Amino acid sequence: MPRQPTRPRPKRLGGYTLNVKRGPDPDGRWYYRLMWWETGRGGERKRKTRSLGWLTVQEADEALVAAVQAVVDEDEQEPTRDTVADLMGAWLAKVDAGPLRPATKSHYRQCVTRLKAELGEILVNRLGYEDLERYVNGKIVSKGESPRTVIQDLRICRAAWNWARKADYVPDRRMELPSVKVTAGDYRVNHRTPTDAEVAATVDAMTSIWKRDAVRLTWATGSRIGAVLGLTWEQVDIDTSTFSLRTKTGIMALPLGGPAVAVLKERHEAQGKPDEGKVFPKVGDVDTGISNVRSSVLRGCKAAGVKPWTPNALRRLAVDTMARAGIDVATAASITGHSPEVMLRHYRTVSEADQRRALAQAGLGEVKAEKGKVYEFPG
Repeated sequence: MPRQPTRPRPKRLGGYTLNVKRGPDPDGRWYYRLMWWETGRGGERKRKTRSLGWLTVQEADEALVAAVQAVVDEDEQEPTRDTVADLMGAWLAKVDAGPLRPATKSHYRQCVTRLKAELGEILVNRLGYEDLERYVNGKIVSKGESPRTVIQDLRICRAAWNWARKADYVPDRRMELPSVKVTAGDYRVNHRTPTDAEVAATVDAMTSIWKRDAVRLTWATGSRIGAVLGLTWEQVDIDTSTFSLRTKTGIMALPLGGPAVAVLKERHEAQGKPDEGKVFPKVGDVDTGISNVRSSVLRGCKAAGVKPWTPNALRRLAVDTMARAGIDVATAASITGHSPEVMLRHYRTVSEADQRRALAQAGLGEVKAEKGKVYEFPG
């Protein structure tokens, strides 16, 4: 029996997708169809398809190029000078004027900065699959960016594009921004929870004093690294060992343990015991940002020979440590600034050792003797 010909893979070009619907026929042709997306004036999206009929692979490729060229020719009748940088700038201005949190706006600006650096000079009506694919490959392969960062950039690009189409900023409303697949891989670094010994070894290997102190304070409080870096001396009361921290659920007054107080006392004395200002101010021209601390932690892990972990892992470590110490869920959640449900769902990591400890403490399968009474099994 002759071997069945391999089905041609879908091809994408200029917002169009060419794929095989069925085949092959006795002459070796495949039944092709062309698909693209159109956006109505109200922003609704509709998928458009056109059957091309039974074609050879070469004939189908020529039909795809012809469809894209027809759009290009139409665009050239009404040329645009708007670039991706213009689009991103317009969208960012709209975001800045909105009600989003300052931290969210800052994150969007960082994504836009990266996108503009690589794609900014491309005309809006020329941005295609190849450009986005080149962006992904360049960021991950050439520059070693995290796949997660690239995925976030592409999401921002799509958000800006969708807004631009509704606002008539994109000249060709028929063209959907192509989707480029990014293999995120497994986030062992982001999801790994270190041990206390590994954190200590990493901290000792870090060379920057302020980054080391930031990690120590995060480790000792279970707080978010962003909240720690934004801490001011007005929020700290060393005499009463308390501080007020801005969390996702509001501003909370929390007690400080001995290790946290020690870190804050060291920084307070080193800065001349100020009454105001940031606990972690700028170092020269370098801002004390989360990415700086994260990079320093990863370098410290490498220097100490420790498997990589990130500052957010210290939140999980705090939750796990309190759970294993028998702290009740409500108290632990109040310290970390979570609701109990969120803390258990996203931050509690149950190990095999935890399970074995629970089985031993609960005594599953054992008859519990009442006081003054002894149970004996026959046999």
